[in-house]
Amino acid sequence: MKKILSTYKIRQQSGFIMPSVIIMMLTMMVLSAVTMQVVIGNFSLAKRQAYLQIAQVASKSAIDYAKEQFEADPNYNGTPETELVNVGKYRVTFQVNVVDTSDDGLEKNIQGFGNVYVPETSETARFVRDIKAQIIRRGTVSGDPTDYSPSLWLDASDESTLLTNTVSSITRIASSTKEEKTSGWHSIFSWLSNDLEFFDGFILGLQRLGVRFANVAIPPGANITQAYLQFQVDETGSAQGITANIRGIDTDNKGNFLAPLSSDELKDASLTNASTLWPIPTWNVVGQSSLAQRTPDLSGIVQEIVDRGGWSSGNGLAFRLNKQGGGSGLRVAEKNPVSLYVEWGGGGTDEADDGEAVVQWNDKSGNGNNAFVEYGNAPIKRSDEQNNQSVVEFNGDGAMRSGLSADINSESLTAFLVTRPKTTSYGNGRFLSAMNSDQDHDWNTTSGAALFRRVNSSANIDGYHNSQTGPAAIAAINDSYGVFSNLLSDPETDVIRHNGVEAELNITNDFEDLEEIFIGGRRCSSSGCDYVDAYIAEVIVYDYALNCDQIQAIENYLADKWSINQTEYTCPATPTEPVL
Repeated sequence: MKKILSTYKIRQQSGFIMPSVIIMMLTMMVLSAVTMQVVIGNFSLAKRQAYLQIAQVASKSAIDYAKEQFEADPNYNGTPETELVNVGKYRVTFQVNVVDTSDDGLEKNIQGFGNVYVPETSETARFVRDIKAQIIRRGTVSGDPTDYSPSLWLDASDESTLLTNTVSSITRIASSTKEEKTSGWHSIFSWLSNDLEFFDGFILGLQRLGVRFANVAIPPGANITQAYLQFQVDETGSAQGITANIRGIDTDNKGNFLAPLSSDELKDASLTNASTLWPIPTWNVVGQSSLAQRTPDLSGIVQEIVDRGGWSSGNGLAFRLNKQGGGSGLRVAEKNPVSLYVEWGGGGTDEADDGEAVVQWNDKSGNGNNAFVEYGNAPIKRSDEQNNQSVVEFNGDGAMRSGLSADINSESLTAFLVTRPKTTSYGNGRFLSAMNSDQDHDWNTTSGAALFRRVNSSANIDGYHNSQTGPAAIAAINDSYGVFSNLLSDPETDVIRHNGVEAELNITNDFEDLEEIFIGGRRCSSSGCDYVDAYIAEVIVYDYALNCDQIQAIENYLADKWSINQTEYTCPATPTEPVL
């Protein structure tokens, strides 16, 4: 963690030494007052203006002094009236009052006074200026995101938070097969043979094929990710083309096939809506069982069957294969073995390995606002990508969603993003978006905010809220890692920073019922859109406005963590108008 050092030099002494710059400023103001008296005929007005300027400088020096003392002493509780200058005809003093102190003792609201006594022996100041300000012990401002209670914190460097579906699989050998003539009489010979002929049998002519598998141990409703049939060459057949149409037999628990003389079992079977076409390659090597003898993916067919209400793990499952279209080729496979391979997820999650899909990104804020794949394809975990740490790669084809445990209803919000935005991202792509589940947009409503958005197809990133365009980080889409922050605060301020470089614009902020955060895109009606190509390393969202020092501390923490160069900037005090 980067330690945030004060921009003020701390003086370690019991007394007060006036900073040389203040002495010089006071001297110059005294000289300017004398000049004004000579040049301007109105001696009294010139003198009054000079004294007011001196009081103003003294009040500013009081604020500066208080900052330095607070850095040196966490128990600093103000400074009694102290003389700065006594020039014979007048004297100047300053004073600091502490109005209140934050619960953690790191922030104080103070009031600094500058007083001019004329004549110097007077007991009552004739000219007084005061400035109200907030001071913070910068050396103690934490960069730990948890110290400020984030609503959401996604950190890809913590690999335990990146989860993928656990994968289960089975391989079953067919327990029953069938060749069935498409018309005319059936024959016992095909039942007794040891091969399956695709599809012009030597005895039956044109025929259908069936393969059935017993004890298929797939849980009901499992998410099928891959399935195929694997055959083995019995005879080389012929080289002409042929295509199979594969469908599942749509029943809860298919038993073994019946003898061929008893029925048109395959012809009359209820079939799945899902189907797969298989242009079968030429089979040239007897005994071969490789990719040429493997069907295309059948996961849609298997999914339809295991989604049936009566499906149970261990039930029987079968397929029917018909000739599709023309083609005079012949393929001949062994009846045994014919195998079924099925792979599925949905039974749980485990820590993702490099290159695996990230289906869940767990929240570190303590609020349980975990992000899940909502639209399109899952992003990919990339290990050792930046500063030897993992990131999540979004490929312009999907988005994750975090449903917030508590809605954001405020006039302020602070968000941080560490990303490597690619120039191939879609125009108006959303790196981070806040929405309400009843809204289809994030840009034209108080119930949405495009927190980090590509500006059309430019290289800039901005924010967009309630039909108001926020400030833009210029040339930020450059295929390099950057630390971004966006402060949308009450009443009308939007400040976006990219690696410490600030852009500010006044817009009206008013958030209502923000209940979900999208990463890598957003919702458009019932689907996703505005996807980005980007490596995203970290996301932090607060439902209130952090002050400048806190934002800078977190930015520096992120910059150190991810080895990103950060432009240093100085957070100003927050003075009010001085009063007499």
